[in-house]
Amino acid sequence: MDARSLPEALKLIMQQRGWTQTQLAKELNTSQTWVSQITLGHKDTGIAKAITLLARVDWEVVIRPKREGPVKRREFNTKIAQSAAGVILIPSAKTDAFQDPEYVHALADRAASTRHELGGHPVLPSLLGQVRRTESAVHGTDQKLQAAASRLAREAMLALYDAQRYDEAERIGQFSLALARRAKDYPAQATAYTILSQINTHQGIGDRGAVYAERALQLPDLSNANKAYVRIRLGRALSLVPGKERQARTMLDQARSLDGIPAFEAADVAGNVAIALDRLHLHHEAHSTFDETVSRMGQWSTLYRAQYLAHQTKAAVRARELSLAADLMHTFAAILPFLASARTHSLAQEILSTSAAWANVREVRDARQQLQAAVSSMPSPRSTKPTSA
Repeated sequence: MDARSLPEALKLIMQQRGWTQTQLAKELNTSQTWVSQITLGHKDTGIAKAITLLARVDWEVVIRPKREGPVKRREFNTKIAQSAAGVILIPSAKTDAFQDPEYVHALADRAASTRHELGGHPVLPSLLGQVRRTESAVHGTDQKLQAAASRLAREAMLALYDAQRYDEAERIGQFSLALARRAKDYPAQATAYTILSQINTHQGIGDRGAVYAERALQLPDLSNANKAYVRIRLGRALSLVPGKERQARTMLDQARSLDGIPAFEAADVAGNVAIALDRLHLHHEAHSTFDETVSRMGQWSTLYRAQYLAHQTKAAVRARELSLAADLMHTFAAILPFLASARTHSLAQEILSTSAAWANVREVRDARQQLQAAVSSMPSPRSTKPTSA
């Protein structure tokens, strides 16, 4: 029997099991007052808490699209909070929800949506705990669960990377890779390798970043989107290695030439190409590519739009296009207060540092003042204490 709301679910559980509110509260590890307020409709609770509590009595929360039309579960432009979805509460077929691949995929979806909207820090405390709950999957035989757990671990990698906790991100990345290998999921292995390459390249370790990307290149059965990301990561890593500029440019051109890439991934690939072009001192070519990415990315990811704007701003400063740099700074500053992201905070500081030489130019001075104010108003990006996982 299904329920359409939390109060209805609690009433059904008590009716089916002959429990009082006090007995149900004990099973949920909460108070009888809380149970009473929920069942009477006097109190509401978030969906994450509902999922946790109901799992203790072998019920689960299922989020389904309404019948009006199909909703693709993993599309980036579908947000759980905004989608036309119905919430159904049903008895769980498994006592441990973390043994259910669809449940683990749903957690990864939610983490990705929050990270793209707010940054990596808001998702880290719960996400690292969720990854720990899936650790046993690596020793099991359920390949669907292993693939789902690998994806959840990749989300943790990206959140840790955004929080600039690189050692932890690499450790989680090795776990994600091990799960993907157990699942015989080549695209998942390629994605884990590309994120590991990204983490090392960002730290300036281009040769190690290239090694990870080259391993991904050797995998079979990759989509064009996978192939594009692998080439982007190899190109960006090689752009840091002296004497490898030509090979880096070849990889970037190959990545952009691939067809049939979904819109979000195509915009992300273009943005990464722009960053690599800027590192190769091709500032003007980088700018036009940044324009393409920034204009499209906002519909999917506030975080990525802000970060590509920051890179574009730095490229404009380096090219001494000061009017453009000032305009971009104003736009970037308007987004910053909405993000809790150590990487974005660091990018803002880099812009302030690289633009300091032109602080006496009026339009640059005004833009820098707005950016400094925005940095001061950002949510603290380092409020989350490191947590082992």
